[in-house]
Amino acid sequence: MSESKKDHEAVDSSITASAVLPDAIQWPAIVKFERDQELAFARTATECLSLLANCDGPVFVVDANGIKHSMDHADSSAISLSELTLWIRDHAAALDQCCVSKIHVRNVADAISFVAQLEEAR
Repeated sequence: MSESKKDHEAVDSSITASAVLPDAIQWPAIVKFERDQELAFARTATECLSLLANCDGPVFVVDANGIKHSMDHADSSAISLSELTLWIRDHAAALDQCCVSKIHVRNVADAISFVAQLEEAR
């Protein structure tokens, strides 16, 4: 193997979560794939990266501080509880949960916990 190919592989294998994800993300977080109703729970940056590995299209990460980070643009802003609640209702409906209209979250921590519980129940 040539030296340049070895160097390239060394660089690729040394890419870390902080090199791909914004440092500002506070874990745990919710991962939202824009073209999909389902959400994912990520405890760490490493878990988030594994979720992002096979995705195509826009992706958002809502962190523990309630900041919605776009993975496609250098953009972040606070997410409203109403938007987060709609995401969670859509996710629960995609999982065939009943009574999704009754789902309400009081804060971001509740939302993250709810998504984690739905994922564990699968």
